[in-house]
Amino acid sequence: PTHPFRDEASIRTWINGEVKPRAGKMEVRYRPHPRIKHVGIPIETDLEGAAVVVLWSSNSAHDALIARRPVVRWLDGAVFRPVTSFGPDLASFDDAFWPDAATWNAYFNRLAYGQWSFEEIRTGRPMKFVSDWIAGIAPEVTEQAPPEPEIEEVKIKSEPPQRRPYRLR
Repeated sequence: PTHPFRDEASIRTWINGEVKPRAGKMEVRYRPHPRIKHVGIPIETDLEGAAVVVLWSSNSAHDALIARRPVVRWLDGAVFRPVTSFGPDLASFDDAFWPDAATWNAYFNRLAYGQWSFEEIRTGRPMKFVSDWIAGIAPEVTEQAPPEPEIEEVKIKSEPPQRRPYRLR
């Protein structure tokens, strides 16, 4: 696992010892991992009321960033490191980092570049691409790629989101 927690008690210890002191007077809420307990509320609903999202390491960081919520992580080596704050370095969650537009766009462009469809995975193409990349070989183009669908480019504004009443999940 990507976190040190083995049970609810260890999670509560982390929340009480590390998260709450940095939240100050702000409300702290806990959303359990869906494998532990499904809360029945979509994550998007929880994110609507959040000022910042605090987590160890989780794909929900991407949900939070897309919802324009600053993310504070406790795992220093998390993949979303370039666009989030490292919790142990913060005295207060008021100081949570919000990436500038160029950093945010570069991160999500790179993340999307590494996505493969099940059909592509079945062909073995992704593994060849990765092994060639590791070996320093430029991937060969053996067939014409289908045309990309026309999509509207999405760019974020460079200013951070407005602060809302604090809720940490």
